Amino acid sequence: ILLIEDNPDDAFLIQRMSPGNEFVHCADLKSALEYLKLKPVDLNLIVMDLGLPDSQGEMTLDTILAHTETPIIILSGYITDTIAMKASERGKLALEKDVLNPQLFEMVISQAIGK
Repeated sequence: ILLIEDNPDDAFLIQRMSPGNEFVHCADLKSALEYLKLKPVDLNLIVMDLGLPDSQGEMTLDTILAHTETPIIILSGYITDTIAMKASERGKLALEKDVLNPQLFEMVISQAIGK
């Protein structure tokens, strides 16, 4: 799982919520795009925040969508209706961080990767 999250505390908690999965952590959009250029064959999911040091909101989502067809779970402090609709139209999932718990996260991961 590629985790795109700039807050180290949030990144730590997200990884702790899913101990059965291996994460590659990128703290900004630039490093995430560099990782995606490597075309990792074992990448089955992207979990991403939309508020990053080098990109914000819809621009973050649009940029990632332009570079991969990998399933995406958006975890953000604030999901706008526009972002939720765009994510849904592309078959992606969007959740606010405040509602996340380990059981919900595992369920959403399974749904996103089709397990």
